Amino acid sequence: GHLLASLDWKRIRSDSAAVDREDLSARVQYALAKPILGAHVALWAGLGQTDYGYSPYTGGARRDLGREFGVSAFLANREFFGFAPEIAVTWDENRSDAVLFERSETAVSLRLRSTF
Repeated sequence: GHLLASLDWKRIRSDSAAVDREDLSARVQYALAKPILGAHVALWAGLGQTDYGYSPYTGGARRDLGREFGVSAFLANREFFGFAPEIAVTWDENRSDAVLFERSETAVSLRLRSTF
């Protein structure tokens, strides 16, 4: 199979204290070596943290913690004019000091991906 790991850090500077923040995230993805019933399968998981120095919703600093999990199946053998379908199921969640920004989402998506 194929393993991909990433670690990202970014600092966003702004004149607005509500936009100024620091993001840290990590993600691991594994693509299976052999297709399962003709589908190329990939699995991934990620964690992230965003720190705001100030938030009008908390009256001070705000921290968001996020996580995601997903699986996708790419049907390359169903190619048509250079594109093939990919089906994915994902779950992602955000926890925050400010309840307004908390969410949990499960999604099923179908998209066309290039086979070039």
